[in-house]
Amino acid sequence: MTNLRERAIIVIAAVLRVPPATLSEHSSPDDVGRWDSMKHLQVLLAIEEEFGIQLPADAADTLQTVRAIVSAVSERMA
Repeated sequence: MTNLRERAIIVIAAVLRVPPATLSEHSSPDDVGRWDSMKHLQVLLAIEEEFGIQLPADAADTLQTVRAIVSAVSERMA
């Protein structure tokens, strides 16, 4: 079974339409060309759906890296 980080990267990569191998924990809208503000909202919605969680209202502002997204998911699944 894939771990949480791998699942999150697969979801993010699918939304951004990039190969999962091109993403790391440090990936963010600043360094992934297809990751614009609209895609960022789609990423967060897809993460919520995949993991059955609800991210905080300020998630679009605070969750700016794969690592931050994975951390938020982990906290909500604990």
